[in-house]
Amino acid sequence: MDHTSVNQANFLPKYALIRQKITQDIRSGRLAPGNRVASETEIMREYGVGRMTAHRALRLVAEEGLVVRVQGHGTYVADRPMPALKAIEFVYCGRRMGVYAELLAGIESRARELGFTLTLSGTDWDLQRALKHAERADPRKVCGLIYRPIESPTHYELNQEVVRRLWDRNIPVVCIDKRVGLGEKECYVVSDNFAKARELTQALLRAGYRHIGFIGSPDCSVGRDRVAGYRQALEESGIKFDPDTVHHLDARQPQGSQMDAAVDRVLSDFVRTGRMDALFCLNDYIALAILSLCRRKYTELIEKFAIVGYDDLDFAHDFELTTVRQPLRDEGRVAMDCLNRLMKGEKGPYQIVLPGKLIRRKLTGHLTANFVEAASESV
Repeated sequence: MDHTSVNQANFLPKYALIRQKITQDIRSGRLAPGNRVASETEIMREYGVGRMTAHRALRLVAEEGLVVRVQGHGTYVADRPMPALKAIEFVYCGRRMGVYAELLAGIESRARELGFTLTLSGTDWDLQRALKHAERADPRKVCGLIYRPIESPTHYELNQEVVRRLWDRNIPVVCIDKRVGLGEKECYVVSDNFAKARELTQALLRAGYRHIGFIGSPDCSVGRDRVAGYRQALEESGIKFDPDTVHHLDARQPQGSQMDAAVDRVLSDFVRTGRMDALFCLNDYIALAILSLCRRKYTELIEKFAIVGYDDLDFAHDFELTTVRQPLRDEGRVAMDCLNRLMKGEKGPYQIVLPGKLIRRKLTGHLTANFVEAASESV
């Protein structure tokens, strides 16, 4: 795996590092049952920390059941230290549909092969719940966590705080499907949204389209990467990027009337200005909403512009939608492998980007077989 090594001491708080060292000494047998563990005063002197930090480190080790603190005598390794944990958790923010099932299938299958039990936790769109969950994560019950961040552009920093709080609890965490933006410290497994968005836009350009819009939320890592790929393809073709062609649409919009109202504003602008001949949708759900509204309200657009999606969800085949298939199961399996390495004490972070696949089908409007034929020239 391609990764950059970073010493955990660069970003873990001191009490967590002290706790980690004591725990490793006990698990490895360097400290046997009944052995005395360094006192708070000794820890303060050895690590150059205050009493509160030393006390917190020892308290957390005691909460794991690894040591017994005897008032007036000291701290000793418990007679029967807890065995190595084999429980992990998958925390999913967002609507549990679409990509969720595929990610889960990959995580679950690899976890089973490695001998881990898997707990599922969903927080829908509520990041405050995710924060509380991270605060209450019990290292005595879970030894690692895979986190699928929320897509909301307005809660970017809260996503980061969820991961920081897990670090604070000394629980290894791997982000999946999206990054939270913590740079070299963050472990993540994602698909190559930039490359595939560029390829999808290039295919539209080869088919003769020159006025291609984008609709979705470009303020999460997935949106930013796809807009960046879309933009680069345009500029490589000599087309100046126009920020006004990127239409913001909150990914949390539910299917139905609210989604219809959001895409209606975009389509009515197309009808009024006629400045678009193709539309790149952030995901297949948005593409489906646009296709549906065109058939019900904007039938004149069906023959005027093309629509592409992203994710290749089950219904994309039925609607003959050209889209991008993400390696979601592979993401789940690789994320589990990365987490397993972190739990073994290997130094991360692991930052893995997996390739997707452009799926060429017919599209609404005049973009039909000619598109498939022209796009296939790039293969």
